[in-house]
Amino acid sequence: MDKQPSKNTVITLDVHGQSEGICKTGIPFPMGKVSSLDQLELRQHKKRVNCFAHSLCCWPDGSIKWITLGFFHPIQNTNQYDLVISDKYKSKQPLNSSPGLQVENSDEKLLLLTSEFQFFFDKKTLSLNVKSNHSQKELLHISSLGAALSLKDNQQITGKLNHWSSNASQDLSDGACSAIELKLEGYFEYPTNKQPLQFVTVIEFYQALPFIKVQTTLHNSNPAKHPEGRWDLGDEGSELFKSLSFELDLAKDDSLTYQSSIDSEQQPAGVNTKIIQHASGGTHWRSPVHVNNNNQVELDINGFEVTNGNIQVAHGNRATPILHSKNGIGLTIEKFWQNFPTAFEINNSHICIGLFPANASNCHELQGGEKKSHIFWLNFSKQSNDLNWVHSPPIAKPSKEWVAQCHAMPIFLASTEKDPILKLIRSGLEHTDNFFAKREAIDEYGWRNFGDLYADHETLGYTGDELFISHYNNQYDPIYGFLRQFLLTSDTRWFELADDLAKHVKDIDIYHTTEDKADYNGGLFWHTDHYLKAYTATHRSLSKLHECDAYQDYEGGGGPGGQHCYTTGLAYHYLLTGAEDSKLAVLSLAKWITHVYEGTNTCIELLLAVKNRNVPYLKNQLSGQYPFDRGTANYIIALLDCYQLTEENTHLLQVEHIIHNTAHPADEITTRNLDDAEECWYYTVFLQAICRYLQIKELNRFQAVS
Repeated sequence: MDKQPSKNTVITLDVHGQSEGICKTGIPFPMGKVSSLDQLELRQHKKRVNCFAHSLCCWPDGSIKWITLGFFHPIQNTNQYDLVISDKYKSKQPLNSSPGLQVENSDEKLLLLTSEFQFFFDKKTLSLNVKSNHSQKELLHISSLGAALSLKDNQQITGKLNHWSSNASQDLSDGACSAIELKLEGYFEYPTNKQPLQFVTVIEFYQALPFIKVQTTLHNSNPAKHPEGRWDLGDEGSELFKSLSFELDLAKDDSLTYQSSIDSEQQPAGVNTKIIQHASGGTHWRSPVHVNNNNQVELDINGFEVTNGNIQVAHGNRATPILHSKNGIGLTIEKFWQNFPTAFEINNSHICIGLFPANASNCHELQGGEKKSHIFWLNFSKQSNDLNWVHSPPIAKPSKEWVAQCHAMPIFLASTEKDPILKLIRSGLEHTDNFFAKREAIDEYGWRNFGDLYADHETLGYTGDELFISHYNNQYDPIYGFLRQFLLTSDTRWFELADDLAKHVKDIDIYHTTEDKADYNGGLFWHTDHYLKAYTATHRSLSKLHECDAYQDYEGGGGPGGQHCYTTGLAYHYLLTGAEDSKLAVLSLAKWITHVYEGTNTCIELLLAVKNRNVPYLKNQLSGQYPFDRGTANYIIALLDCYQLTEENTHLLQVEHIIHNTAHPADEITTRNLDDAEECWYYTVFLQAICRYLQIKELNRFQAVS
């Protein structure tokens, strides 16, 4: 009897949004289904589509668990694509004669060749030159991909390279290299008795698309001094600087026009044109959320203005500026007004991208262990609207039924229509006091604040007239909740909330230093302390302006703590976006919380552990027993998230050790005092962590049996 031909599996991808642009999404697969990217093709109307993809993590059997997939979605296309999985690898004929994105590396230079352009990167100066393949004309010169830093004494410094690396993505249509991420890690060298500011810049190049994406992160790796456990602006560990910018030069014969928003008319740029977002443009633009180290708000102008020389030619509330050149180069900054202050300065064919623009009277303060990331886009085409989509990008996702079928998210059910809590969840978007409205309520904008959630529940009992500022800092992992709701409902507002919050947490809420106490380094700062305003503590919980007897059982002091560690949302942000820094944040938080509970075995630390052996929220280092609470649960979940992303079995073995030393079938339950709901309800979080562990073990058992 003849063998029946195998049937391909087709995953439907829906694109949500009203604009064209680059879609990038994560796709899960069931265990054992996909062993190679060569089994995959992206199609629309049965025709192959150029795309870029790479594997993110694997199942225990080595098959692919998640990939990131990117492609350009034209507005005229239907909003549905098919990702086809073949049972076996089949050779593919290329869609065109292009050999794919090529890289030529030497000691001093790196050359990237696409079908249309040549990108020359100088490793010594960090400069980037862009030429057209057809005319061999130089279109653009970026003087340093490490950016230019101006210190508080106005000294100008450019970045120096420590290390570079690259990560390639494959085109599923023909197997060729279709995208490359170039990652640059470096520092700014200047005289200081502290570690100098550092940077990471990631540039994405695409074979078939005329775009470049640049994400740059400024990092102060010094520890804060936090005297008496207070974490305020003005701390000795902070670094003050005047500006951070990228300097671009177009061809001498080029000229520029600009739009202040995607809907506005293009205007010719003058000899000295400046577009600057001074404040949010919102009603509460002078909110106390924007205080400086003196607890003063020093914002003088709301919204944005456009000036030519000293003459104001336009002003408004919220800018989304896009620059266009005669030679077909476009430029824009993601979340321009939300991350104020930001600016473009144009002087003939020279452009200054002000990610932290200079202000005559003030310096920017980057706190010890704090980062800030910005993203800007370049395009190289004659289409004047080619970057409009950056400010309202289309978003693709697989169906909720496929996600459930893959067992790629814990306890994920595709059918939730009868869930009694659904109405309450929807109020987060539909109620007059929804999450977006709460941003406006305290003006949760500006480069340090944007993305976080207003912890308005902490205003209980407050009767004052001034805005009460309190930050959530991802308490109980709303990133994860938002992403789940996006996958279940396809409402892109959930994804927007998750993406904004994830970017904020990665930069601001995590303590990015290795020079403080081991149980602080790399940790997540608590939400603003209960019933208290943030004042000058920004997102660091405790301020010198807090009263010593703020509320009953107030203890004061602080820093990151194991009871506040949330990694699952960041893990799924990585899996759904491919953002490598989200994965690194998960691994960093897991390392930190391990130090919180296990210590680092120094003599002083061991003595302190013996002294604190009966502290209820710490591990008893003599008996080896872990507390039966949410801190231990968070520890388990962080290790499970690491296991899911890395497949390193040591994480799973450590989870089993923790469970064995936290609860046991022979325990006398009455001694746990679990009926004291106010003090002991956290054990339910521990039980949820056990469920997550059992689900992973069940999947592993199924794989072993299969």
